[in-house]
Amino acid sequence: MKTISVLIAILACINLFGQTLVYETGEGTTDPWSGWVADSSANCTSANVAAGNYWSFLFSTTTNDFFTARIVKEIDLVSYSSLKFVYKLNWSASYCNYQVLVSNDSVSWTVVAEDLYLVSNPLIDSVVFSQPVRYITISAEAEQTNQSIPFGEIVFSYLKVYDVSTTEVAEREMSKKEIIKITDFSGRETKYSPNTPLVYWYSDGTSKTIYRIE
Repeated sequence: MKTISVLIAILACINLFGQTLVYETGEGTTDPWSGWVADSSANCTSANVAAGNYWSFLFSTTTNDFFTARIVKEIDLVSYSSLKFVYKLNWSASYCNYQVLVSNDSVSWTVVAEDLYLVSNPLIDSVVFSQPVRYITISAEAEQTNQSIPFGEIVFSYLKVYDVSTTEVAEREMSKKEIIKITDFSGRETKYSPNTPLVYWYSDGTSKTIYRIE
């Protein structure tokens, strides 16, 4: 029975594709957003953790305006050679842009994921990054244009980080599918380019956002 319990615990942390959960916060976790700090440069009216699960930024305006929300945390993930970030955002505004940034020294930041004028709400997305990470920032900018509702909210629902360093399982899965095209975030087909977030589309119908530094 003890052996079975240990096996179940291991399987709960490792999915079928060899991904190991190394950090999570927000929705469904026991200590959501612990240690995360709201960036003082964000111009939202207020910021608070709502209902113990979400990091909520509130803003109000009487004219068309942009509002920025940003949270940051130091997380020692430098021992992992390849990480996958999975995150969820909600917002109540006319438009919302977002960025996920990482850093090893909190001085030089690299944008690993971003999009402009999102229409999907909530947004659930993921990105793979293959460099040491010690700091993570999630940033969102909302534009409020509906003056009949002169307030809005940006909500960071959850963040999960997986170790996706090469494993035999991952290699077998990747070998079963081929890259059929590469696009940028606007959907335009492009060629591989280092230091640029790109979307890889595979023959099995799946896609993955990948950022590689050279």
